[in-house]
Amino acid sequence: MAQRFVVKPLTPEQQKRRSQRNIAIGLAVAALVAISSGRIDLMPEASRRPNDRDSQQTRSRTAWAIGGLAVLMLGAAFAAAPLYRLFCSATGYGGTTQTAAQAPQGHGTRHLAVRFDANVAPGLNWRFEPETPLVMLTAGETATVFFRVTNLSGEPVAAQARFNVSPDQAGAWFDKISCFCFSEQKLAAHETVEMPVVFFLDPKLEQDRSMDAVDALTLSYTFFATPLFAFTTAVGLVFWMKHLTIGGLKVGGLLFGAGFIALLAVFALWWTDVVREGEEGDHTPVVQISLRYGMILFIASEVMFFVAWFWAFFDASLFPGEAIEYARTAFTGGHWPPKGVEVLDPWHLPLINTVILLTSGTTVTWAHHALLHNDRKGLKNGLLLTILLGMLFTSIQGWEYYHAPFAFKNSIYGATFFMATGFHGFHVIVGTIFLAVCLLRANAGQFTPKQHLGFEFAAWYWHFVDVVWLFLFSSIYVWGSWGAVMNVE
Repeated sequence: MAQRFVVKPLTPEQQKRRSQRNIAIGLAVAALVAISSGRIDLMPEASRRPNDRDSQQTRSRTAWAIGGLAVLMLGAAFAAAPLYRLFCSATGYGGTTQTAAQAPQGHGTRHLAVRFDANVAPGLNWRFEPETPLVMLTAGETATVFFRVTNLSGEPVAAQARFNVSPDQAGAWFDKISCFCFSEQKLAAHETVEMPVVFFLDPKLEQDRSMDAVDALTLSYTFFATPLFAFTTAVGLVFWMKHLTIGGLKVGGLLFGAGFIALLAVFALWWTDVVREGEEGDHTPVVQISLRYGMILFIASEVMFFVAWFWAFFDASLFPGEAIEYARTAFTGGHWPPKGVEVLDPWHLPLINTVILLTSGTTVTWAHHALLHNDRKGLKNGLLLTILLGMLFTSIQGWEYYHAPFAFKNSIYGATFFMATGFHGFHVIVGTIFLAVCLLRANAGQFTPKQHLGFEFAAWYWHFVDVVWLFLFSSIYVWGSWGAVMNVE
């Protein structure tokens, strides 16, 4: 016998307080970072020279400026999700439904059919189905529908339901009073429950001309497992790097490995679903715009990631003899590159790698133009050449690292060099894998001149990698080695 329960919905005021709490937490954390950056001084007062006060004040102001930027960025990060939800709730964007505390006082005159669709994300061993596939409603009439959910696994599992209404314009008039989707649901092993949804169609929909041709709506739910894999990976990495134990056992490597493998599985399943949706025609113009915005924001975040490493490099190279930085001055000798450090000749392997990467940007552009002209052979050849050039670049950089005359440890030059170029090398590997998947899809007959978002994003990513390398080559390899002793091996 299935267990039935009533879900208490979050009121608009509770949702508002939850959003405010998230924003406050983000601002508080960022404020602590700012305060720490501005007030914690690692150099004892007794060892500070008299003329260091102005330098310290300048650094303090810089720290406060950076801290203020951190407050703004972190606050925006925490506010982004609730603000987006607020926008969707206010406009019904993407079929987002509304919430209501109670049913409306009056009814309309239109009769509409409401269908129910239930789905379970890959990897979640649940069975999920509506008890009633369709109901007929008058605008303003309240309905209660139950969904039956069964946990088919032998262990407790938590999941959260995501929902939307189609057609999209109907979302602004679909109001929920109570729904299991408002909160996370946890089912015991082999447990079955019946989850209610209480809703109505706002009578004001009769005044919306875009709803005139709509006589049926579909309320769709998809249950997703609560994401714990990223947390497991992060905790495992901390335990592994810090040699921490649980009950005397070193579990860091095991936790990190298990979490990372699970993350890769999630990525593969998610991207498989995205590919399938594109092949089935679900990537409408609105969906394509959203996906493009997502990729643009991802690349923008990657730009800021590399800004951090360039910042570290230029801070050390432009101010190698700053009075307040005693340890830095002692190591560098007051100039850059530091005394005693042999640097790599930028006009040898780095120049070769520059030519290789720029050539790969040409070949991926060739593949893109071939696809736009429905030249399948040119598409495949261009992709194959780009992948081979990417692998060649990685091999040469590996050889360069192996024979580098300086190490990562105990060297500010080596640390800034390997962090910046190493993370770029990692991105080259990721981009090569991205393009290899595109080649497999091209061989499978996928991608058309009008529908090829996956390939387009791979090309964007690869050009981003090219641009970052040009900055690395010109600043770290060429400018950063000016006047230094070259390693000629």
